[in-house]
Amino acid sequence: MSARRAVSLATLAFACATASCAALLGFERLSEDPDDGGVAEAGGDAPTDAGSDGSTGPCSELGIPPPPADAAPGDIPPVLGALRLLDFGVDVDGGRPQIPGYNLDLTCSVDVTSSSCTTKLLPAAFETHAKDKNASGLDNAGFSLIEYLSRLSDSLSAKAFNDGIQVGNYGAVLRVQGWNGRPDDDSVEVELFPAIGFETNGDGGTVPAFDQNDVWILDRRFQVGGVLEASTMRSVRAWVTGGQAVARFKEVTLFLKISDDPKPFEVHMTDAILSATLATDATGKPALRDGVVAGRWKTADFLGQVRTIYLEDSNGLVDTTLCDRVPGATLIYGGVKSAICDGRDIRSDSEDNKGLPCDAISAAARVEAYAIDNLGTFAASVDAGGRCADPAIAVGDDCPP
Repeated sequence: MSARRAVSLATLAFACATASCAALLGFERLSEDPDDGGVAEAGGDAPTDAGSDGSTGPCSELGIPPPPADAAPGDIPPVLGALRLLDFGVDVDGGRPQIPGYNLDLTCSVDVTSSSCTTKLLPAAFETHAKDKNASGLDNAGFSLIEYLSRLSDSLSAKAFNDGIQVGNYGAVLRVQGWNGRPDDDSVEVELFPAIGFETNGDGGTVPAFDQNDVWILDRRFQVGGVLEASTMRSVRAWVTGGQAVARFKEVTLFLKISDDPKPFEVHMTDAILSATLATDATGKPALRDGVVAGRWKTADFLGQVRTIYLEDSNGLVDTTLCDRVPGATLIYGGVKSAICDGRDIRSDSEDNKGLPCDAISAAARVEAYAIDNLGTFAASVDAGGRCADPAIAVGDDCPP
């Protein structure tokens, strides 16, 4: 990890120690309301099912089109797409930021009393993180965290995350199978393959050309059986309505690689939703445009990634992991943990509006994928098993109830 990134984390920790961490965290959902705080939001049309609290109307709408009532038969060859954009909503495109997301809990949470899970946050902290991002209940508590980190260091900005894809440090490949090739199809299969790097482009280069000849390196951990060209992340509920593909996953893992740390930082979401427009690229092949992926990021999983962050040389810490039992590392980890815990706004198990405590952060990102011809090759990812091997340190750290 570079010193700049390490300094950023240390700054975050000291800010949490000396001031309120309530303004540091968030990840949320989307709409088209131009008056919503001057921030554009992205998403699809909504179904009409009732909210998890029995309500109806805008607050009961998830933000995706429902499956079509009828669809013509047909089956075209599988559609392959590689990620070209991963935008957490902090001005990646140099214009007006877009907050992506959905109304994951089918609830409009405008204050502590209307939250879909119980929380001990003070009203001011709730306003900063957990409050829905628009009048239709868009959830994305993670947005404010990324926004805050981007002020500390360019290497921790949403732009830096996306730049990692541009140079082939990481990415993802999507495969759509069983599609009839028409605007409506009530049953398709969607798989997600996390990419841990880039192999080659059509000219033999080691950075993406973003054309059909690119070949990405896929994480073998998500390969079915370790031998089949299939992913463990497969949507069993996927469809196409009006040209918009929708896939719901039990779990989704996205990779981020920041600075010099070889271990990917994993964003692990449950109850995940991916929606995107199926469009045609310059070669006439289907590509995914204007997409959004969102889900529930359990704080225990979030903290499990934070505790393995490596500090190369910062604030007197050299060759140190945040889970190491040294005062400086403990301080930094404690500060970041405080921020994450202040950002809880949703349940990780989808048990909304049942009086259960918040244990997750809603998260979302805009995504786009370009057409490729080759699924890619599989390889082993960097193992962080030796980083937090001290048996005296608890593995499953989480926020207090």
